[in-house]
Amino acid sequence: MTVRWDENRAAPGHNASENIAVTVTVTNPDNTTVGCSMNSGVNVMLPDLTCDAPTGDTTPVVGETELYQRHLGNIYGRTISAFNWEMEQETSPGTWVPVSLADSTSDPLSFQFLQPGVNYRLSYNATAAAYGSVPDSSCTSPWLNIGVYGTGVGFQCESELTGPGNLTSDGPHSYSISVDNGNGYNLQYRYILTDWTGDEHVLRTTTSTTDGVFSQSFSLLELGPHGVGNYTLHVEISEVGGAGISHTCEKSIALNVGTLIADFTYDAGGWSNSAVPVGQQICFTNTSSTTPPLALDYSWTISGDPAHNSLGVSGSTDEDLPCLSFSQPGSYTIELQVESASGRTDAKSLTFNVYGLQSISISRSGDAFAPSEQSFSAIGTNITGGYTWQFYPDGSSTSLGSRSGANVTFPFNTPGKYRAEVTGMGPLGPTTAMLEFTLLAPDALAARFKASQYAGIGPFEVCFTDNSVSGTPILTWEWDLDGDGLYELLYDAGNKPASICHTYDGPGTQTLVRLRGRRQQTRQHLPYL
Repeated sequence: MTVRWDENRAAPGHNASENIAVTVTVTNPDNTTVGCSMNSGVNVMLPDLTCDAPTGDTTPVVGETELYQRHLGNIYGRTISAFNWEMEQETSPGTWVPVSLADSTSDPLSFQFLQPGVNYRLSYNATAAAYGSVPDSSCTSPWLNIGVYGTGVGFQCESELTGPGNLTSDGPHSYSISVDNGNGYNLQYRYILTDWTGDEHVLRTTTSTTDGVFSQSFSLLELGPHGVGNYTLHVEISEVGGAGISHTCEKSIALNVGTLIADFTYDAGGWSNSAVPVGQQICFTNTSSTTPPLALDYSWTISGDPAHNSLGVSGSTDEDLPCLSFSQPGSYTIELQVESASGRTDAKSLTFNVYGLQSISISRSGDAFAPSEQSFSAIGTNITGGYTWQFYPDGSSTSLGSRSGANVTFPFNTPGKYRAEVTGMGPLGPTTAMLEFTLLAPDALAARFKASQYAGIGPFEVCFTDNSVSGTPILTWEWDLDGDGLYELLYDAGNKPASICHTYDGPGTQTLVRLRGRRQQTRQHLPYL
């Protein structure tokens, strides 16, 4: 429900007191009724007419004609029955005398300022006519203080030179200044750029009769001709149209031009800087950038003992650092610093953690026959984590089982070829080693031996150790030591010689030594000089 006040019922005191009553009756389905009511007192007020300060130029130049406007608060749009401007001039400090206006009732008020360095103040009064039983209302505005520029000031800068101070894009970048040029003089705008050394560069000279905001745009390269750095943009404004105005005004703005970013990438053959092996080559690519794109100075620094890197130096001033590697474990920091012509710098550093190469050696012990339980040991170099074992039949990827630890055992139930794989963790990640071996059937015979040396300057003597195995006792041994195909050394279990040795003296020759058992033979081809 909307209630509108009838302004004709207002009392002479600018208000109307009313009482609003609302009654509601509800009828239920059984036709019974329930009622409720509300009473509210309303005091309606009519706002008075208000006069805010007039608006217009408060700092005119000599000879300029300015317009000033009133600002009335007249909510209900009542008719303004009377209106009048008042202007006063300060003849001495604190002494004000009225100024005769050609038309004191017009809105806006037009006034030309002909006296330099004079202070004025401007006000207005207004009356709203009576509305119904509401009486008329009057108000007087506050004074607007006006100060005319001094002698010879036919125009004036009325703002700072504004625009972006931090420049990173190509632009264009616009810079503006507000100029009071109500007299329409032909003004020259001279834009000067000063670099960090104090050198000045005239960017542009142009003329305009604009009264108000004047703007000019420049590219990043214009505002940063020597690359990234700190500059100052300066504008000088003077009258060049022959009006004889000697007055000038100038404004400046500080500029932080361009960006400088030190950066590089590296290629360590798939390794990351958190873990690199000793001897791994690391190559670098300088990806530093600057806007505007002008020349930079570069300085690379390599931490640590120069003898520990393959370049043998602690730094470089080349744009790109050559590939290098580190011969000793440790942490090495590579830093790139870039510097612009203005002396501005940026840097990037990256630390490479270099670790010794990782390896695992495997040993096995146990019966040569199956079924049997075999023992395995892993000895690691630069392995810091635990060991995990997997056991496979030869040529198969299906594991027979797994174990954990440096020393483990595993049962093998049938003769055949097998493969043991062990994986250990270190700073460089996982390292895996493999051992292949054969387990014989219980009744098998394998002729095996080991030589004291496999090459030498003749003549030299080689002694052999019999490592043959058999599920049943070996009855006889036959040796061909000189490679002529004849078995010249024969013995049985009852007359084994204390040593089995032979002297080889043929230069550049290779001798095939054979050992033959009773049921099975194996051959080992041994080269000799």
